[in-house]
Amino acid sequence: MKNVRLAMLAISVSLSFFGCATFKQVPRMKERNSSGVGLSVKLRGPAHFPTYKARSVYFAKVDDINIKKDAVYESNFSKDGRVYLLNASPGEYVAVAASYSMLLSPDLYITYFPKELVNLTRVRVDDGAFVYAGNYHVAMNVGICEEKADEIQIYYAEKFAPGQPKCGMVKMLTHELNTRSIVFIGSHAYSFDATKYHYRGALLKADHESSDKVEFMRKAQEDLSGGGWGEALGR
Repeated sequence: MKNVRLAMLAISVSLSFFGCATFKQVPRMKERNSSGVGLSVKLRGPAHFPTYKARSVYFAKVDDINIKKDAVYESNFSKDGRVYLLNASPGEYVAVAASYSMLLSPDLYITYFPKELVNLTRVRVDDGAFVYAGNYHVAMNVGICEEKADEIQIYYAEKFAPGQPKCGMVKMLTHELNTRSIVFIGSHAYSFDATKYHYRGALLKADHESSDKVEFMRKAQEDLSGGGWGEALGR
């Protein structure tokens, strides 16, 4: 009976953690000329199934010469695979990685984009504008190794997890206990170690068609309606 109670408690805690992430509120426009970026990302598992919808995308603000940057900006809202960076400052952005987390688990699965895909996501963000950066289907592969991954994947993987092993199945499955999630149930706090898993991305499909953009923007109007983004989305 004690084990059953502990199991039920663990499920309750996990549900609480997952629920907090799921019902995150839309960030409100900070100013009337605030800007945003949106894109869709699906991630195909290493065994060619299943396919996961990204919950976060990580952006770098870049220039014409270099896409290796120290600062990485995590998206601040997502829904059904549509991911948004809202209240972005003006400039050029690229997407460098995407992640998802499993139901009932705080663990994070990060896929680093190849240079080809990073360059496809490049967009210019101006004051008061909302920019569509495309629709992508990305394969997750094990092993961020010099003989397999490109320089951009290796660079950003090291930014996310300095000094941690990321090459090969055995090393990749080594727990990297550098993130701790705290969940409150009533007046009690429960702490969980969150593990990060690292994958080498490969582009399967990219879509920048105007019809796809129209559909994305239509759904974005619904997704972001609670944050006052209607005017920016209409420009």
